[in-house]
Amino acid sequence: MNKRIIALAAGAATLAAAPMALSHPSIYEVTPQKYTGGALSNDALRYLVTQHGYPAVFTESNSVTTGGVLNYAKLPSAWRTANPTRSSWLTQGNTNLQVHATCQGVAALQNTTNILAWQGADPFYNYIPFQPTAVGLDDAGEREDWIRVVKDATGVDLATLTTDAQLTAACQGLGGTFKAADTYRTRPEAVASAVVADVTAPLNARIAELQAEVASRVSALARKTADHMAAVLRMDPFTVKFASGDLSRQAVARDGIRVVVKGPHGETARVDVRVAEGAAERLGLPRHLGFAVGTPGADGTVILTVRPGKGALRAIRAVDGSAPLVAEVRAARRPGTDRATLAG
Repeated sequence: MNKRIIALAAGAATLAAAPMALSHPSIYEVTPQKYTGGALSNDALRYLVTQHGYPAVFTESNSVTTGGVLNYAKLPSAWRTANPTRSSWLTQGNTNLQVHATCQGVAALQNTTNILAWQGADPFYNYIPFQPTAVGLDDAGEREDWIRVVKDATGVDLATLTTDAQLTAACQGLGGTFKAADTYRTRPEAVASAVVADVTAPLNARIAELQAEVASRVSALARKTADHMAAVLRMDPFTVKFASGDLSRQAVARDGIRVVVKGPHGETARVDVRVAEGAAERLGLPRHLGFAVGTPGADGTVILTVRPGKGALRAIRAVDGSAPLVAEVRAARRPGTDRATLAG
C-alpha cells in the first residue's frame, strides 16, 4: 500500500470497510488585491490546495519559483497513462508552491532522479524537502525516505537538525541557500485530520450507541442482582439440629453424627461439626470433626451424617470427659447453628 495512505489513515485504516483511495492534490492560484489609499495593487499570490475534498491555503512568501507541489489538475489520468515517464510529470504539473523548506542551488537536491527517489508511484513534489519533519500534506509516510535521499546525496542528516538556524548552516555548507516553506494560511494538518474524522465518525457514533446499550444492560443487571439478593435475605434461613440420640464417643465412632437440615427445596447446604471454641485444645480434640453436604427434599428436610476422619476418631476415643459440639449449616442464606455435647 502507498505510504501516504498508511500515514494518513493510521489508526483509521483498520476501522474503515475499505482502504482509502489516494487523492492527488489540485492547486488553484489567485492574486488578491490590496488598497493602500491609491489604486488597487497586487498582494502576495495565494495557493488553494484541495486534497481529499479539504482545502489548505498558502501564501507565496519564499520567492522560490522553481520546483513546487505538483498540480494534478494539470495532469489528467489519461495524459499520465499516455506519458508514463514521471519526470515529464514534474515539468507539466509544476507550481511555485513549496510546503516544505528547501535548500536551493545544490545540484544534488535539484536532480530529477533524486526528487523522484523519495516518492512513490505518484510524485506530489518537484523538490526534496530540507527539513526533518512532515507537514501533514500526505507526506508523513515518506519522511524517512527524503531524509535518506538527502543524506545519501549530500551527507547531511536532517534527522539531527531541529532548528532553522541548523538547517540554514547545513544548507550553506553545501553551497546552497536555505528557503523556508511558503506561509501556511491554514494548517495542512487539517486535511489529514479531516479525512480521518470522516472515516471514523460513523464508527465512533456506533461505538457510542453500543456503549450506551452496554451501560443500560449493566444497570439493569445490577438492579436484578440487587432484587435477587434482597429476596434471598427475605427468605427463611437454613436451620440445623443434631438428630443423634446417642452422642457417646462409642456411638459417634460407630455411626457418625446425624443432623437434620431444613431449608429451601433443591438448594445445596453444607453442615460442619466442630468442637466448641476453647474446648478442643483443652481436650486434645481437633477443632473440626467433619462435614456433610446435602439438599433438602420436597418437604424441605434432609438428614445428613457427618463422619469424623480417622485422626479425629482416635482423638475422640482418647478424650477424657465430655466435649461441647457445634453444628453449623452454610449456604447462600444466613447460617443456622445447633449445639450438643459429646458424651463420655
